[in-house]
Formats: sequence, C-alpha cells, structure tokens
Amino acid sequence: VTTRRAEGVGLMRRVVLFTDRGGGWWLWQRMYVAIARAFAAFVCRGQRRPAVYVRGTGASDEVLHGLSDIDLVIVTGPDPNRVGHKTILERCTKARES
Repeated sequence: VTTRRAEGVGLMRRVVLFTDRGGGWWLWQRMYVAIARAFAAFVCRGQRRPAVYVRGTGASDEVLHGLSDIDLVIVTGPDPNRVGHKTILERCTKARES
C-alpha cells in the first residue's frame, strides 16, 4: 500500500467515523449493506441457492462504521465434489487480494 493511498484511507475513515455519530449513520449503514450484498453476489455467483448471513457487530446496533468489519457467513447446499465451495473460497481470496 502506497503512503498516499494509506493517507487517503485514513482520511476517509476519519470522515466516516465523524459523520457516523450524527445524521450520517443511516447513510453508512446502507453503504455497509450494499457492500455486503455486492460481495455476496460476487462470491456466490452461479451457486444454487446460497444463504448469506451477516455476523458480528455488523448484525447489531453496535456497529461502528469506519472501524467495524463486515463479517459474512455463506451456507451452500449439498456439494459432494466441493466444487462450489472451492469456487467461493477462490473468489474470496481474489477479492481480499485486490
């Protein structure tokens, strides 16, 4: 991570934390939901009826936008050869590395 990028991320985090305490909470909550849905759609694409659940502070009123992670649990149907499982893990790894 370049220094310039790290500074930009730090600034954005401070903005989110500052506005999260006031009227901006609803905006950041919707952003977290949109990010979680987009990520789930990406990693579960092509899977048969996966169920995705939000865990941790993201599933409670204690979420602190800008600091809290978005923790997801993905449950898939029967997959005897674990092809779908491997595909989801590969996509999660790819998303984490980008």
